[in-house]
Amino acid sequence: MPKIGNHAIFFSIFSFIEVQIPTGIWGWKPLIILITILFSISASVQAQKKVNLDSVRLARQQAIEANQRQQQLKLDSARNIRKHQADSVSSIRKHIADSLSRIRKYRESKRFQDSVSRIRQHRIDSVKKERNQVFNAQRAIRQNTMDSLAAIRKHNADSIHSNQLARSKALERTRKYRSSKRFADSVAVVRRIHLDSVKQVRKAANEKVMAELKRSLDSAMNIRKHTTDSLSAIRKHFSDSIKIVRKQRADSLAKIKDSKERLKKSNEKKQEDKMKLALELKIKQKRQAWSNEKMLKKKWSLPRRVIQNTYTHYNYYFNADKKMDEALLNMQRGKHEDYDSLLALFPFDPNKDSTKLAPDMDSIIRKASVGIQIHDPRTKWADDLYLLLGQAYYYKGNYPEAITAFRYIIAINQKRKAEEQKKLAAKKKPIDKDISVLEDEKKSSLDFLKHKPVNNEAILWMARTYTQSGQENDAESILELIETDKNVTEDLKGRIALEKAYLNLSRKDFNSASENLTIVADDAEMPHWLQTRAAYLNGQLLYKQGKFEDAAKHFQMVVDLKPKIDLDFYARKNLAYSLLKGGGSQEEATVSLRKMLKDGKYIPYYEQIYYVMGMLSANVGNTSDAISYFQKGISTPKATRKQKALSFAALGDVYYKQTAYAEARNSYDSAMSYGKQIASDPEMITAAKRARALDKAVIPLQLIADQDSLLRLSEMSEKDQLATIRHYIKLLEKHRADSILQAANAENNPKSIDEDGQGSNSNWYFSSTVMMQQGLNDFKRKWGNRPNVDDWRRIAATNLAANNKNIQSGDNTSVSSEANDDQGLPTEASLMAYIPIKESAKNKAHTQQMEAYIALADAYVNDLEDMPRGSQTLDTLDKRFPNHPHQAEELHLRYLIALKQNHLDDAQKYSARLRSEYPETKWAKDVAPTRDPKLIAEENAGVANFYDETYGLMMQRQYEVVLQRAKEGQAKYADPIYEKRFRIMEAIALTGLGNFEKADTLLTNFISASPSDSLKNWADVILQFVKTNKPVAHPILDTTINKQIVPNTTTVTASKPTQPTLQPTTNTIAPPTNYVYKPASEHYFIFYFSKMESRVMGLKAGLNDFNTFNFSGQKLAVSLDVLKPDQGVILVKSFANSTQARIYLNAVRANNVLLKQFKPEDYTLMIISAENFEKLNTEKDMMPYVKFYKSHY
Repeated sequence: MPKIGNHAIFFSIFSFIEVQIPTGIWGWKPLIILITILFSISASVQAQKKVNLDSVRLARQQAIEANQRQQQLKLDSARNIRKHQADSVSSIRKHIADSLSRIRKYRESKRFQDSVSRIRQHRIDSVKKERNQVFNAQRAIRQNTMDSLAAIRKHNADSIHSNQLARSKALERTRKYRSSKRFADSVAVVRRIHLDSVKQVRKAANEKVMAELKRSLDSAMNIRKHTTDSLSAIRKHFSDSIKIVRKQRADSLAKIKDSKERLKKSNEKKQEDKMKLALELKIKQKRQAWSNEKMLKKKWSLPRRVIQNTYTHYNYYFNADKKMDEALLNMQRGKHEDYDSLLALFPFDPNKDSTKLAPDMDSIIRKASVGIQIHDPRTKWADDLYLLLGQAYYYKGNYPEAITAFRYIIAINQKRKAEEQKKLAAKKKPIDKDISVLEDEKKSSLDFLKHKPVNNEAILWMARTYTQSGQENDAESILELIETDKNVTEDLKGRIALEKAYLNLSRKDFNSASENLTIVADDAEMPHWLQTRAAYLNGQLLYKQGKFEDAAKHFQMVVDLKPKIDLDFYARKNLAYSLLKGGGSQEEATVSLRKMLKDGKYIPYYEQIYYVMGMLSANVGNTSDAISYFQKGISTPKATRKQKALSFAALGDVYYKQTAYAEARNSYDSAMSYGKQIASDPEMITAAKRARALDKAVIPLQLIADQDSLLRLSEMSEKDQLATIRHYIKLLEKHRADSILQAANAENNPKSIDEDGQGSNSNWYFSSTVMMQQGLNDFKRKWGNRPNVDDWRRIAATNLAANNKNIQSGDNTSVSSEANDDQGLPTEASLMAYIPIKESAKNKAHTQQMEAYIALADAYVNDLEDMPRGSQTLDTLDKRFPNHPHQAEELHLRYLIALKQNHLDDAQKYSARLRSEYPETKWAKDVAPTRDPKLIAEENAGVANFYDETYGLMMQRQYEVVLQRAKEGQAKYADPIYEKRFRIMEAIALTGLGNFEKADTLLTNFISASPSDSLKNWADVILQFVKTNKPVAHPILDTTINKQIVPNTTTVTASKPTQPTLQPTTNTIAPPTNYVYKPASEHYFIFYFSKMESRVMGLKAGLNDFNTFNFSGQKLAVSLDVLKPDQGVILVKSFANSTQARIYLNAVRANNVLLKQFKPEDYTLMIISAENFEKLNTEKDMMPYVKFYKSHY
């Protein structure tokens, strides 16, 4: 309870008295007394309170002073204790420091140091003395042992030397005797006697056996014949009787069966007709009973509206829509896309894949049809059912029915809008005269509760159906109509762009398609799979157009959308190519690929990732990284045979460009071994052709190396030869053990599955390349290189005596049947027989080397176009064998090298020397002057000029004039070569004018009449274009684009027939004063570049391959000439006239692979006459000729 002050009590009492007691009762005296009492009480209370406070204050002060005294006492005692301890520690430390100082002074004194030195010296002297005594004893023992060993070794060496000397003398006598004619004759006589005696014994025994066998066979034959005849007679009688009985029964049964079948068929037909009629009546009754036309007579009240909408939505529409979603999902799940080729916008093509969805679409059609038939046509979901019906017909490929369904939806919507306008007009309300085709799709927060009209979807689907069915003009009209509609929204623009992109892709208008695909890819309202496909397809189109930066952005968009793993991989792969092509560094381009190598989910794609990284490295000239990546891809555990083949082919290309021909050949061989299933791919064709060309260089190289090693062995002593041979046999044993271990591991480890679903691990002998090669090596090791003839063993036996002389003389190059041991390895004796010991054998080895050098140089010059190596090989031949017998062929090869390097003076010297020193050789005749090419060109100048002008008009697409001139050329000129060309040009003109039928007939007749003609490939290309673009029925002309149909005349892979190939003459062409225009003279093709880089040499090699594959009949030569330190040309020659050179130029320009590493501004493609090229090569200035070329060609 809170305390109340005295003054408060006083005032409260006073107030009470004042209120409760009237002043007039007792008067003021008692009141004064009371007040006095109260004051006295208050004073006493205050005094007591002060006394209490003073006592409390005094007690507190005393307690504080006592506490302070106690604390001061404790502090003093602690200070004294601490001082005592510090003094004791100081005294102890001083004592220790004094003692240490005395010890230190003693150790520093001379007396202590002298005593330590004396003790240490005494110990060292005693140790040295003891060590010297031990060393002396050991040295004496070692010397004694060495003396005894030397004596024993000398004794043994003397005995071994004497034994070896005696053995070598005995072997020499034996070898001399065996190499003598006497021994050979005696051996041959003994063998002949032995063979004759064996033959006589065998002949007598065989004759005896044959006689006994003939007698027994004759007797057995007689018995067998008698038994067979008797059994045959019995069987014949029995079978004849059975045949008669069977025939009678069969006839009777056949009659009965025939009558029963006729009766059965008649009954079945009657029953079928009856059932068919009953079914038709039943269906007709059902249709009449369930026709929804009657429902229109009923009032469209609210309860009926709710019931009809609910039943239609959640019964038939729900089931049909669910079925459609499942079918499309299954279709996308089971579709295998080829992402390396141009991706289709939609994964399903009804023209090809309609049978896959036919059962599901039939089910949807039935559900939607029944739902439409049994429900009121005024229901909201009727349009949705018609939309499903049209989509199902679209996926089945039934485009007319699909268009009908979509048109019905649009017509119903337009009819409804017209009725609404009539109602507004009747009510005299303002009406909108501009009726929109589209439905207004205004969005609100309650859209999820509303029914969404499908009118707009039906219009877009109808446009897609028109595009798919080939009615592109109708589709374009629809899209243009709705694009300008007043109700078009931003969401609808993305779907319109989708259909426009599909239309543009159908028309091959990739530029417009790319613009629309960009809109589709950026539209977040699109389905995820469609947005991803649009971005990837747009990236492919932009990459194809050379817009690499934009292509990289779209491929990056695909990666950001997180698609399926296969599409994700190909997007990252194309992203790397685009970044590199767009000017980015290799490190920047391969960042995404390196991340994939660190992610375990991309393990199945490691082989392709390494392949892509290798190709990127090879494209930028980083050959070491390219080789490393290709080898990693090949050694990937899950690598398929197809990818291994491609990696080996690419690795071979890298080695080939580096002129590492042995490694390139091994890589190409591996590529062909793994790529049997893709042998028709361009990479495999190139690998096969290059491997054949490299064989011509690698085989002579190997032969030269083998003969050099054998000749080095022949110069060694017999001891060193045996040591080398034994080392070689040990290597063979090691290699065989390694191969056996690898084979065992290969059998234990499962093989990768090939693309066709079959594993590569086969138990059949001929399916294993390793087993076949091992068998071939074993056969050659045992029997040598046998010719492919019958009875080769008997032929070898008849020549045994003659071969025996060669074996004994050391001039043997084949291995006898005893050349291998029981393990299949060559013996020391058989390998020793290969070493050329005699001079004749060495001469034979040198002869083989000379021939190999010439073959190698020929391969370098004519097959590989490697002139420096060819010249170097010939120099090596002259250095090693100055007087070799192939001088004429060497001069011819040097002549070709000089021509191809454009060293005309040197070529003329070699030609003159060849014709003067070796006039009768074929090489001299090959370089002899021929007719002047100008005379040959002038003979055909008339038809050539006419054809040249016609061809120029065709390139300008003046097809009416070309058609007239082509017919005129066939009638006017009798040259069969140009007559065929005019026929093909006539077909091209007909195609350009739209007369596909006549062009098809003309080209088909030409191909059937000339199946092996060089122009067949050209005709095939045009015929393929005609068949692709020929309208099927009722072609609809494109009224929006006034554009003629243009056949692709620039993608001709076969050249026009050329004039006879002219050999180069020894007379150089004098350069003219000014550039002259002579289209009928000899022409060259030139590739002008402004910067010498490694990719120029790659293009040179690529042009060689291009000529081999496409212009092999013309024997074109490719060379590189440098005009200035930073400028040069690649020259392809020669062409009879400008027309043929222009055809070649167009073919090179149309090839997308040759020039893919160059930007258009980095090079110039031109043709030039031989005379003008001499002027250009003399002046070394390209700009004047470029101006001349633009004005004349």
